[in-house]
Amino acid sequence: MNQGRHSTYISYLFLVLVVLLTASCSSGGDSDQSANRSQDKLISDDIVANPGAIVAVRVGETATLDGSSSLSRVGGGLSYEWSFSSKPDLSDAILHNPTSATPSFVADVRGTYMVQLVVSNANLSSARTIALIEATNNGERPTGPFMHLNLSSNCVSCHNEGSQIPGKSLDHIATTNLCQACHTTFGFNIIPFADHQELFGSCSECHNGVFAVGMSEYHVETTVECDECHNTHSFLDLGPDGSYDHENLSRPCSGCHNGAVAIGKHDGHITTQGQCNRCHTTDSFVPAFFDHTDVTGDCASCHNGTDATGMTADHPVTNADCGICHETETFNLGGVFDHSVIDSISQPCESCHNGNNATGKIQNHIETTSDCGNCHFVDGFTPAFVDHTSTEVTSRLCADCHNGTDAVGVSVNHMPIVEDCSACHTPGTFTSGFYDHAGVVNNCASCHDNEISVGKHRNHVPTSQDCSICHDITNFDSFAGAVFDHTGIIDNCTSCHDGNIATGKKVNHIPTLDDCNSCHTTDVFAPSTFFVNIHPNLTSDCASCHDNRHAVGKINRHIPTQDDCSVCHNSTAIGDPTNPTDGFISNTFLDNPGGLHVTLTGGCGG
Repeated sequence: MNQGRHSTYISYLFLVLVVLLTASCSSGGDSDQSANRSQDKLISDDIVANPGAIVAVRVGETATLDGSSSLSRVGGGLSYEWSFSSKPDLSDAILHNPTSATPSFVADVRGTYMVQLVVSNANLSSARTIALIEATNNGERPTGPFMHLNLSSNCVSCHNEGSQIPGKSLDHIATTNLCQACHTTFGFNIIPFADHQELFGSCSECHNGVFAVGMSEYHVETTVECDECHNTHSFLDLGPDGSYDHENLSRPCSGCHNGAVAIGKHDGHITTQGQCNRCHTTDSFVPAFFDHTDVTGDCASCHNGTDATGMTADHPVTNADCGICHETETFNLGGVFDHSVIDSISQPCESCHNGNNATGKIQNHIETTSDCGNCHFVDGFTPAFVDHTSTEVTSRLCADCHNGTDAVGVSVNHMPIVEDCSACHTPGTFTSGFYDHAGVVNNCASCHDNEISVGKHRNHVPTSQDCSICHDITNFDSFAGAVFDHTGIIDNCTSCHDGNIATGKKVNHIPTLDDCNSCHTTDVFAPSTFFVNIHPNLTSDCASCHDNRHAVGKINRHIPTQDDCSVCHNSTAIGDPTNPTDGFISNTFLDNPGGLHVTLTGGCGG
C-alpha cells in the first residue's frame, strides 16, 4: 500500500515541476512578496505568526482572515502586515486593513488565494507564514474533495511524518514545510502557484529540460547557474520599456546579438567588422550613433541609400558632398545650412522651398499667400506657428481652416456644437477650451457620457436622475462638491453604503442585519443613535456586542462572573462617574435598593 502511495507521489511530483515555470511567471502573484516594513527587523523565534484557519467562501463573498492568535514571547503588542503572495488569474482582489489582525477582501474569481502574514514587535519580526482562502462557486464542495474548512492553514501541522495523513514524499523537491505556499486543498496535484521563496538548491536541479523548462537550443553556452541572469518572476528580466540590463556583461555583443539568441544585423546593415557597441547603446539599438571620427572620404560613399541613409526624394539637386551642409551627428535640422544669410524679402522662402529644390508645401497645406517664414522656422518646418492675430486669420471663422483637412478639426467624440471654435477655444492650444455651462440645467448626460466628456465612474451611486440634481453647475470643471439629497430615503441604505459606492460599515462595526437608518441619520453617520433607539429594547446578551471589540466590555479588574451584564448593570447609558447610580458605572451588586448584597447572608469568601 505504501509502495502505491509513493508511485502516486512521484507522478504528482512531475506535475509540480512542469508548472513551475508558468506558475512563477503568473500574474496572480504579487511582486511584493514580503512586507517591506519588516525587512530591516531581526527574524526571531520568539515572534510567531499564526495565519488562522483555512477560509472557504463563495465567489463574490468577503473573506476575513484572523491572525489574532499570533504571539510574542518577549511581551508587548504586535503589528500585522498581510499581503497577497498569489491570486487566481484575472483576480483584482484588494486587501482591506492589511495592517490589522483581521484583514478582509472580496473573492472575485474562483480559485486559491494565498495571503502571507508577518508580525512584528519592536525590532523583532516573525518568519512569514501563509493563509489559504479557497473560493468556489455555488454547488461545489467548499474546500475540494476533503473537508479542510476551519483546519489550520499550516498544512504541516497535520501532513507530517508522524501522522497517518500523507506528507511530503521522499523525492519531493527541496523546499520548506510551508505546503500552502504552492498547494491547494482542491488537490495536492493542483499547483496554482510555485512560490520560489520556499525552494532551495540550484535552479538547474529542476530547470534541466526534463523536470522543468531548461535552456533553449538558442541559449548562450554557459555553465553558470540560472539565477546569475534570470529571476523567478521571468526567465528574461526585461525592464518595463523592454530594455535588458547589460551592465555586468563583458562578452562581445555579437556573442548574443547574432540573429539567433538576440537581434543581430539586418540585411541592409552597413558593412563593418566592429562590435555593436561601436555605434549602438545597450538601452536601444536605434537610433544608432556611428563614430565618424576615423572616417575619411566622401559621405556619399556610404550614404547612398543602400549602405546608409542617402538623399531623400525631395532633396535639393546638388553635386556637393553631404558634409557641406550636414553634420555627422544628425541629418536633420537643416544640416549646417545657415539661413541667416538669406534675406527673406529679396529671396522669399518659396524660391527654394518649392517642392523641387527643397521641401515645399504639403498637399493639404492651409491656403495662404504668405511666405513660409511667417509661420515656419528655419531650423525645422514643424512645429509651425500660425499668427492668429493677423487680419488674414481674424477675418475668417476658425472652422474655415480647422476642418480636419487644412488644419486639426473637432475630434470624432467632440460634443455636438453649432458655435464656432472660438466660443470655447483660444489660439495656442485646443486643449485649453472651456465650455460655458451657463443656462444648462438638465440633460447633462447627453455630453457627460464618458465618450464626449467625463461621465459617471464605475462605482457611482446608481441613479437615473440628471447630473444637475446633485452636482453644482459651478463645479462642472471638477464635478466635486456633489451633495446627495437623502430626503425620502427611509431604508435599504446598504444598496449604496456598501464600502464601494459610498462609505459602509467599518470592520469592527457592531454585528447586525438591521438597516443603517436604525441607528444612523442621513445627515451624518456618527454619532450613532444606537443608545437612544436600540438599547431600551435590549434586556440580555449584552456580551455579544460588549466584547471590547465592537463595544466596551469588562474591565481587567471586573468581578469574575459568567452572568450577563444586565444582571448587575441597570442602565444602557454611558454613565456619569460622579454618580454611582448612573449607567454602566453603577450596578445593583452593592447595597443600593434592590442590590444583590442585601439578599446575601453568607458565602462572602466565595
